[in-house]
Amino acid sequence: MTENTSLTSRETEILALIAEGKTNKEIAADLFISVNTVKVHVSNIFQKIGVASRTGATLYAIEQGLVSPALPPENQMEADEVVQEEIHSTSTRNKMTIPFLVVLGVLLITITILVATRNKTPAEPESMLMVNFSADERWQDYQVLNTPRSNVAAVTYENQLFAIGGNFAEGVSGNVEVFSPIENSWISLVDKPTPVTEVSAILIGEKIYVPGGKTADDKVTDKFEVFDPRRNTWEERASIPIVLSDYGLASFGGDLYLFGGWDGSKPSDATLKYDPDQDEWSEISSLPTPLTSVVAVQSGNRIVLTGKRDKTSTTLEMISYFPDRDLPGENPWEEGVTLPVDGSVSCLFDLLGEVYAVVKGESATDFLFYDGQKKNWNSMGHNETLISDNSRCTVLGGELFFIGGTKPDGGSSGELLGYKMIYSISLPGIIN
Repeated sequence: MTENTSLTSRETEILALIAEGKTNKEIAADLFISVNTVKVHVSNIFQKIGVASRTGATLYAIEQGLVSPALPPENQMEADEVVQEEIHSTSTRNKMTIPFLVVLGVLLITITILVATRNKTPAEPESMLMVNFSADERWQDYQVLNTPRSNVAAVTYENQLFAIGGNFAEGVSGNVEVFSPIENSWISLVDKPTPVTEVSAILIGEKIYVPGGKTADDKVTDKFEVFDPRRNTWEERASIPIVLSDYGLASFGGDLYLFGGWDGSKPSDATLKYDPDQDEWSEISSLPTPLTSVVAVQSGNRIVLTGKRDKTSTTLEMISYFPDRDLPGENPWEEGVTLPVDGSVSCLFDLLGEVYAVVKGESATDFLFYDGQKKNWNSMGHNETLISDNSRCTVLGGELFFIGGTKPDGGSSGELLGYKMIYSISLPGIIN
């Protein structure tokens, strides 16, 4: 650990658990402390190491050697075998000394670097993820949705995946279902009061926010409804200032940000900010260009957007918004490069400080990551067997999930597919 951070032993312990993907509630249970105490520690950790998100904290923990980065299963086995050999070569049984732990940590990091180097060619882009999305055997089938749908709003909470609204056989759906990867099952929850499609959902605190969307009568709405997953209840909040669907949604600093979308007749350049505590919307700096089919993700100190200038377009634009720069006399927008493939973005996600895009094209699904240094998009492969259009994807516990979609025959799909992107390496227990 670097000296200038001055993390306490408890903060270091919590940082390692954050990097393992654990929630505040899980950390509190593991350490036998309250959730509020964990929140205070997390806030202090973020301030000390200079990050604004759990993703940033995870990347920092990897850089400091507190946890190991992603390894494919075959490489994890290699690392485990080497670690086990090192353990069995120790003369002391059931006891590891401090010097040995230091050596073990260095060895594990070295293995990771060597494996990563071996699996790359010099011209290959340097993504933190060492994965091959084209490998069909790495995709896992899970229990299908209770109600097959496309265009769902996907969001995660407490190690569960929520699918809200969308299109199904009877039209526009208000169905809400939650999936548990541990139990491999879906449970139907109370329906959303206003059935909608072409919406996004975002988790802020312990509530899921779903603004606007297109209703069953094919009209765009300004209605704003919020779901409490702990109580399985919906409530209505202040309406959006304008009707919008097909927008991008992200959270930053505890506030909700909504970008562009479809206003019922044309793409929108609106950028809106919502304060959950005050239940108030405000209009902020407009998009430089009106965009629809917008997808957004928060990454560090910015929010990355992709979108189209028209519903019929297949060209995907990229732009970044910096909330802290949205001040008088400053420009909060930074133009990006057009994505190198045509199609529709199923999702954007930030993992280990990098931005990834999943794009459904005419004949294949492409996987891209954004190189922030060179400011360009790079391919991580494509898959021709992910055939459903209008599917949505999200990340939970280091696994990329695809939810629902439209089948080639036009029917709704209930398919749920998962691709494990991150594997943890467990060190043996220490017996004093």
